[in-house]
Order: sequence, then structure tokens, then C-alpha cells
Amino acid sequence: TVTAGTFNSTIGSSASLNHDAEKYAWHRFASSVTDVSSNASIDFDSVIYQGSRTTESAGIVTVLDAGLYWVSASVSANDTGGTDIDFNLRVNSTNVNGTRLYVNPVSGAVLYPNCAGSWAVKLSANDTVHIYGTGKYYGSANDSMTFFSGVRIGAKS
Repeated sequence: TVTAGTFNSTIGSSASLNHDAEKYAWHRFASSVTDVSSNASIDFDSVIYQGSRTTESAGIVTVLDAGLYWVSASVSANDTGGTDIDFNLRVNSTNVNGTRLYVNPVSGAVLYPNCAGSWAVKLSANDTVHIYGTGKYYGSANDSMTFFSGVRIGAKS
């Protein structure tokens, strides 16, 4: 506890917060256009970052430590013919209420309509998280707009 008037220090450029968020984080993206015609997890097959306290297989991330995680996803449609994008964040095998990512591209409309969300999610050790549903989404090795990321923002008490 710091009482008013007792904390009188300067944090300079050499300060280190010794934060361990790196090992509890991931950021992955889809590298190719994919049409998911029946419910399945998006395989975020390319990695920008995968922390040592998370694992990934076929788009499903397993967190090895319990806590509150900030999870984000973006899914861009790759179809102007009206194929819906309809995905949810799932924890283990259950959709999380309030996490639906939905867009219905109108015929002749913008080619890459996007839906995105970020959520605070309580996870237990060895829970899995993934983006699950249907739709034809845009992925690219160079400029993907379909991604999945997360970081633990607090230990579970």
C-alpha cells in the first residue's frame, strides 16, 4: 500500500516493470482464403507470437495457467455473394455468450467486410480457446485481416 505523499520516485528510461505477460500471450493469423462450410475452428496457421505458457494446434490455443485473459479476434469475409461470416469465441467446446462475430456480405458490396471483437475471459489451467463457426474468410501471408490474439492480464485468485 502506498499512502498519498509517500511515493516520490521517478521512472526513467532504464526502468523495468518485470512483467511476465509475454509467456502468456499469442498472436496468430490465417495465411490463406478458406471456406468453412460446416462448423469448425479457424486454423490460424501463421504465428507472429506464441508465448511459452500457451500451445496451439489447428487454431485451438491451450492456456497452461489460469487467469483473466484479454482475447481478440478479427474475421474478414472474402465473398461478395452473400456468404455469411458467423463465428464465436469458444472456451473448450462451449460458445461464450456475447462473442459472436457476424457479417453478411451483400452481393456486389465491399469485398472484405470485417467483424472483430475483444473480450475479457476467465480461463482455468488447460482451457482451450478458439474461434468457431462458418464462413469464407480472407487470409494472406502478407496482409491477413483474420487474426486471433490473447494475453493473460491477471492471475486467477
